[in-house]
Amino acid sequence: MDPNSVDYRRMILNCLREDVTNHRIAQENIHDRIRQALARARENLERIRQLNVEIQEMKVTVENALAEITEQENVELVDPLQTQCELQDVSYEDIIGNESNDEISQQ
Repeated sequence: MDPNSVDYRRMILNCLREDVTNHRIAQENIHDRIRQALARARENLERIRQLNVEIQEMKVTVENALAEITEQENVELVDPLQTQCELQDVSYEDIIGNESNDEISQQ
């Protein structure tokens, strides 16, 4: 076919039009896929943020529970005699000293 003929040029022009149309369709498809991926990413980011808030709330709950347990252990570790002395407004050292003297005198 003669490259200078009208039919040849028309064929080339039609091929170029089809090529441009195919590129436009491909770009629209890519645009749609990117838009969908971006929407999913935004949803996932929101879920991650919500999970982060829930984790922070759990962290506070666990820290409070640990603090309560530690506080209870500290209360349990207090010498009952010392607690009784505090209630009776008596010196703990006086009672310990008296018990030591009693033990020495019994020997």
